[in-house]
Amino acid sequence: MRSIKPHLTPIFEHNQINEKNLVESDGVFIDSFFELRKQMAQLACANSDFILFFRGQKRDYTDNLYRKGGSSFFPSIYRGNISDEDLHEKWTKLEIACKLFAEKIRSYKESLPKKSNERKELDIVLKKILLQWSILQHYEVTDTPLLDVTQSLRVACSFAFLDSQEEYSYIYAFGLPYNTGRISINSEHYLTNIRLISIAPSGSLRPHYQEGFLVGEDEINEREKKNITLDFRRRLIGKFRIPNNDSFWKSTTNTESFEENLIERGLTKKELYLDLNNHDDIIAKICNLVKEEMSDLNESEKYISQNPFEGFMFVWKQIESGLRDVYGIMHDNSKFSALKAIRFIQDKELRDKLNRLRIWRNNLVHGGVDTREIPENINTALLILKELQDYLNSPTMVIQCNS
Repeated sequence: MRSIKPHLTPIFEHNQINEKNLVESDGVFIDSFFELRKQMAQLACANSDFILFFRGQKRDYTDNLYRKGGSSFFPSIYRGNISDEDLHEKWTKLEIACKLFAEKIRSYKESLPKKSNERKELDIVLKKILLQWSILQHYEVTDTPLLDVTQSLRVACSFAFLDSQEEYSYIYAFGLPYNTGRISINSEHYLTNIRLISIAPSGSLRPHYQEGFLVGEDEINEREKKNITLDFRRRLIGKFRIPNNDSFWKSTTNTESFEENLIERGLTKKELYLDLNNHDDIIAKICNLVKEEMSDLNESEKYISQNPFEGFMFVWKQIESGLRDVYGIMHDNSKFSALKAIRFIQDKELRDKLNRLRIWRNNLVHGGVDTREIPENINTALLILKELQDYLNSPTMVIQCNS
């Protein structure tokens, strides 16, 4: 993304903060929400070429890419000291999460009346990979190349205080191009902005409580390695430090006015995330199912990473178990073979995948492959296992002999 030059207001100069040291500074201390709103209004006027978006954090995080330190706002998929291999693994997990999410969305969609508005909304989700990433990021399912921001200063402050034991929290203001639609792609600044509250399905409640937006590069793909152009510190135009106590929400004006007696309050954790037992957020429920399945995959990966050969064979045995279910419908399982069972899979794409994996497995057992190929093929096997399980659980499954 392109970097911008922030136009700072007098309070920054008073604190000896300028455009060059803004990211390395500790930010301007503001003791009340009322005063913070005033400062943000001034900052918005000074940077009128852009629209302000906010982010609240309990700590001021940095990244080891920067020798001098300073605030860093990489999307979650790029955070930390990650190698190219680590990044590839994160993208693989995102791909798996998207597939699981899409499968569950399709299944839920089929339960709805054919001409319902909700079906149309879910069709958009299935068509827009950016929207899928946004939902998975917003509901904290897995890392994505997008960053959560909000246009609500109150929401940002509430997140900054959430579960924090720190004396201070931090509020950041970013200058981004004005939105042109529900998904805005700005080729001049190389930025994408997804207005989640406008495009998320109506069954998705959390984005409306958080007034959520997701931002990232204009062209996002796995080939993009971690680099400083992906860090939203390039769009930072304001940094504030606020006290982590209830007095922050009370007005400190000295005039006898409405504002003098105004007492704001932050949003609670239940208000930000919703108590799912009492609210019908269907997208949250679907995301939780995806999380559970991703967790099962992660547990398998832990075992697999320590025992690659045994790990692959463990997954293959689960595939064979599913194939036995297919074969057993037509024949005596005492005569089972994977090759014979695969012929009864009606889904040609799945059948071809199973055959390729079966051949690779045989070569592995007989020492005909490079063992360095095992981890990649384990991921492939896990995905095929999931497809096979979905096939077996499908109410419309038809077993057909292709011999």
